[in-house]
Amino acid sequence: MTSETEQSLSFVTEVTAQGVNENIMRPLADMSVLSAALVEKYTPQEVIQFQMNNDTDDVFYAYYWLEPDGTAFTTSGNKIYFEMTEFMRDLFKGRSCISFTREAPETNNSAVLYGIPVKKNGQIVAALVAASEPKSFGRYALLNSFDGMGANYIVDHNGNIVTFSGNIPEGILEANLLEYIYGDKWTLKDLSPEEIYSDFLSKNNNTARYTNSNGQQMYLCYTPLFVDNWFLVSSIPFSNVTSGIYKTYAIVFAIIVVLVIAAFSIIITTFIKRSTGYRNSLEQALYTDLITGGMSYVKFQETSRDVIRNAEPGAYTFISLDIQNFKLINDINGGGGGNATLTYVHGKLKEHLPKDAIMCRADADIFNLLIKTQPIEQMAKMLSDFTEDLNKFNLLQHSKYFIRIKAGFYTIQNNSLGLLTIRDRSNIARKMAKDQQTSKLFTYDVFDEATLMSQIKEYEFENTMEQALQNNEFKMYLQPKINIQTGRVAGAEALVRWESPIYGMIQPNSFIPMFERNGFIVQIDLNVFEQACAFLRKQIDEGQTPIHLSVNLSRAHLFNPNFLDDFIEIKEKYNIPAELLEFEITESMAYEQLDTIERFIDMIHKAGFTCSIDDFGSGYSSLNMLGDIPADVLKLDKAFFKVDSHQKTRNKQILTSIITLAKELNMKVVAEGIETTSQASFLQSINCDIIQGFLYSRPLPTASFEVFLSNWTTEHVSQVQNALRQS
Repeated sequence: MTSETEQSLSFVTEVTAQGVNENIMRPLADMSVLSAALVEKYTPQEVIQFQMNNDTDDVFYAYYWLEPDGTAFTTSGNKIYFEMTEFMRDLFKGRSCISFTREAPETNNSAVLYGIPVKKNGQIVAALVAASEPKSFGRYALLNSFDGMGANYIVDHNGNIVTFSGNIPEGILEANLLEYIYGDKWTLKDLSPEEIYSDFLSKNNNTARYTNSNGQQMYLCYTPLFVDNWFLVSSIPFSNVTSGIYKTYAIVFAIIVVLVIAAFSIIITTFIKRSTGYRNSLEQALYTDLITGGMSYVKFQETSRDVIRNAEPGAYTFISLDIQNFKLINDINGGGGGNATLTYVHGKLKEHLPKDAIMCRADADIFNLLIKTQPIEQMAKMLSDFTEDLNKFNLLQHSKYFIRIKAGFYTIQNNSLGLLTIRDRSNIARKMAKDQQTSKLFTYDVFDEATLMSQIKEYEFENTMEQALQNNEFKMYLQPKINIQTGRVAGAEALVRWESPIYGMIQPNSFIPMFERNGFIVQIDLNVFEQACAFLRKQIDEGQTPIHLSVNLSRAHLFNPNFLDDFIEIKEKYNIPAELLEFEITESMAYEQLDTIERFIDMIHKAGFTCSIDDFGSGYSSLNMLGDIPADVLKLDKAFFKVDSHQKTRNKQILTSIITLAKELNMKVVAEGIETTSQASFLQSINCDIIQGFLYSRPLPTASFEVFLSNWTTEHVSQVQNALRQS
């Protein structure tokens, strides 16, 4: 029985070590890939800052750019000196390495150091070093293989404890694992401390029984790791491990007493089955996810590696899938509700995936999938159908909330890549997928090398955005709005363009989504609003009739109950009548904030501004929603007018009904994206008020817009009306 238990524990420890090894080695690969992509173009400070920003697991507290003379630049902006240890010398010999130190640079505390050589034109010019606090490193690297029983340690061959997880005895960290044992804190039964030390030096794995300082019987298992002199050591309570097998022994003994010798073979069979069942229960603790009841991440890694290794290039696709705003679901339903949601998602996924798909909950609300490659559209449709099915629980709900899914796809063309690298590429694609700020419940992206470069480009933009704002690189462009009934200019929409001296003209779709994610969009909105007020002030001062301007209001403002104060302050600074300014709120934003949007619009009205619903028809297009939102203007999305789709009878009826309803609600109607005279003529015939689009003008710099206004004479008005009548 002891032999069976020790074999099982040894097996579990070895499998756990595989996962720990992958976790330990992963940051080295990340650092190498990113530094190779950045080092030719960026300063050392920019390289280490990007590395820090890319550390999404929060493993490291600092990165250092280390020069050959020991001078180092830090992510905190300091300049320090590194003593030239063996670790440093290895880096400048061209070797990537990991080390544990009791006196880390800058802090003089214990730390795990990662290092890679940095090369330019094939020559080592510097080293990139990252430092992790031991507890943070332990949370990242160590796996929970026994459902919280006992403790896991990473130690070096001298017994120094690098990190740990679980329940550790008091005082062990101040000592050393081997010194702790030597100090008679533990009483070993099968091995002496000298034998354990010998195993460490020889890189052997082994299992031993011992009694701790509290008199509790324990198992000690250890196995070598990839890092030259590190070991994974697991300490597991004897009672938790052996209770099942000794119950079996008691049952067998009772049966022996009761039954005759002739039944001995049956008893032995029973014992073997029970023992096998116990071993299976150990493996189940390792291989089963405790929340969903499905495959654990450890089992997923083991199974996926074998499948990928034996497959043809491109045969499989790795998918990283995330539940958006899961924290909100947890807050609404409590921890139990969150776990129930994860189990529900897991069950629905299983229904929609192919039978041979491999799936697990990898971490928190993230699921990993490995499926046979199909066309991207087909795989995306499968997950879109899954998301739709997932949200059917809403059908009978009075107060609805939606489970939104974001996914990243990576088709594995190189089977020699490590599973962590494959997973990281899928994660990058998932993070690059559009944020759930539209009506879509499912969005996704696909990894390619361009995706990685796009991430680097995004970092470049983030690194320069503050300076760009100070340098007035964000310019207001104005797109005219034409009253389709009178032919006169009815106003304009203020849009933003980034005129960068480094990158040239940057279109909004290249930076607006990023600014919405990082919150910088608030400053951009205020900046454009100020440019709009300055333009109106100029018109008033020059004796012109000021035009009506609309500006976009991003959803980020709605999290601030006093968001209007800054806008009012700017308006008053330029002394602009509030009725000349309109805030545009997107349809999806209004829908998602339906409970609070009415209050925000009331605030806008009380301040004297007007308000419009932008992009109506791009998302939910709920006509009922219009009754709950007291907006002044309804802007029809350009999706209504793609390829003159208004010419279809059903589309005509839909547009006519929407405009009629808007009129009954005392709302003006603006149609966006108008490019043909036939579109404009149709809109005029169904009493649309205003059109905006390339038919009359694309967005213009303010100077060009002023020229447009001065050239828009009575003759132009007549030409517009005649053209519409003829069409």
